[in-house]
Amino acid sequence: LEQALTAVSNSRRFCIVGMGGIGKTTLALHLAHTLREQFPDGVLWANVADKQPEEIATEWAAAFGYDLSQQKSGEERLAAVQRLLAEKNALLVLDDVWAGSKIRGLLPESGNCAVLITSRAARVVHSLDAEPVSLAQFSPESGRSLLLQYVDEDRAQADPTAVAEICELVGNLPLAISIAGSYLAYRPYRPLADFVVQLKQQIKPL
Repeated sequence: LEQALTAVSNSRRFCIVGMGGIGKTTLALHLAHTLREQFPDGVLWANVADKQPEEIATEWAAAFGYDLSQQKSGEERLAAVQRLLAEKNALLVLDDVWAGSKIRGLLPESGNCAVLITSRAARVVHSLDAEPVSLAQFSPESGRSLLLQYVDEDRAQADPTAVAEICELVGNLPLAISIAGSYLAYRPYRPLADFVVQLKQQIKPL
């Protein structure tokens, strides 16, 4: 993705696709920070689930010192920000997109901006002519590795079966493992086996 987003190409529009909690936003954040210096006009981020396109357009324009308050309609604001972005070299990150129609008016049809979208819906990819980047669930080894960032090695070695069960019960989803790990980190004396019992009572294995 780093190479693709910074390549000299007429089409740099990608969509990270995967189920909730699999790490789409975390990956997008990592890329945004890593590639910041590669885009002279910076990185523009929007959480699409929480805002309307017109709000995003206003905020993005303001980041470059432009005031869209004189634009009377949402359509005019979107058209204005499209023209603005067509002259920029920026990374546009649109997080948690459920419908391509909601953000289509924000995306420039020409210019040097790269676009990175995150979505749970594969249909978004096709509606925006974006290239899909699918994220799969963690392997058991990767899940254990992430959990051990929160649980010390001695504690894990004392009950390796519980470590494996915790990861399996939360489907080896990075977000869920991080939440479980944070919970355990604040309870360093709680046996992992007890936590496994709690999880089995609260959730169903994926």
